[in-house]
Amino acid sequence: MIIKGVDTVEFGLEVEGYFSKSKSLLSLLNSMKLKAQTEGKEQKLELNGLIFDVHRSGIKFYSYRISCKDFLIYFMEKEVKNTPPIKVRFLATYLWSYGLENAFYRFTDWFQGLGLTYSQTKILRIDVCVDSDKTPFKRSDVENVSTRARGKSNHFVTNEFFSGKKFSGFTVGSGDPLLLRIYNKTLEVRTSQKTWFHDIWENANWNKQKDVWRVEFQIRRKGLKEFGISSIDDFFIMENNLWAYLTGKWITLRKPSTDSNASRWPIDPRWIRIQKSEMNQLFSPAIRKRVKVGNTPQLLDQVSGLLLSVGALNNHKDLETTLRTVEKWTTNKLHQKNTTFNKETLLRRKQFLEN
Repeated sequence: MIIKGVDTVEFGLEVEGYFSKSKSLLSLLNSMKLKAQTEGKEQKLELNGLIFDVHRSGIKFYSYRISCKDFLIYFMEKEVKNTPPIKVRFLATYLWSYGLENAFYRFTDWFQGLGLTYSQTKILRIDVCVDSDKTPFKRSDVENVSTRARGKSNHFVTNEFFSGKKFSGFTVGSGDPLLLRIYNKTLEVRTSQKTWFHDIWENANWNKQKDVWRVEFQIRRKGLKEFGISSIDDFFIMENNLWAYLTGKWITLRKPSTDSNASRWPIDPRWIRIQKSEMNQLFSPAIRKRVKVGNTPQLLDQVSGLLLSVGALNNHKDLETTLRTVEKWTTNKLHQKNTTFNKETLLRRKQFLEN
């Protein structure tokens, strides 16, 4: 099994007449941000049929931050030269549901429904990765890396399913403009509960007896510009050239030999497999449905634990008493918000772009 895809992407949108055309939207975001700060929680906002959380804070240059299950959007309040007024980040769930190209065009179709027109995109960061059950890595591999990067580090995680410590991967580079992560994705999925990755891997003939390891490059704008990649469309054209440089020039994994110069050691067969991988990101409506449904068993485990805690704190003698207490509390909360159970569950469903 070997799958190559895009796991994260950030880009800016240049919007014609942004500050005049976004005046009412920015005013709304400002009032909802202030309300979020006052109440100490994110506020719900519907934009063009999609439900967002309006957050209490923004980031540098961008005063307003909103998010849904598919992406985050940042809005600028005051002009900053050479900086796009809107910044977008696609999340892994969205990208693995549709693939970058389809995800991008779905997003832009939705975005134009806001009454804004973008003139160009400015790609800021992209993470390209390969998942495979045929390229396991070990701690000693960090010593066999030949790279132009200045720093190498390795780290460990405690595996809750095994005793002791298990090697989980290492990183190479500072992150600006380039960073390489090599890590045990199977372990990471257990922690993050992104179990929908199992569906993707199984569709690519994953051997479940083996761990899946990820080789992931994070490339920021400075690095992308060196390859003439400025926009999303540029990346589609130059992706193979970029990958060839990253895996052939910037970094390679070597097999130790008697030669004193590590850069002349033969390339490790695992790395040759990585070098030859081609874009074959898997996505399907079935995976999309799994992402939207979420991890029901995990949620039920959390609910079960909370019910037991409520019962213990209130000296309840049976589960039925605790359930009645929770039902009454939830009903009162819905009444205070002037909403209903059906409305609230519908809001949560609308946090995804529809199929």
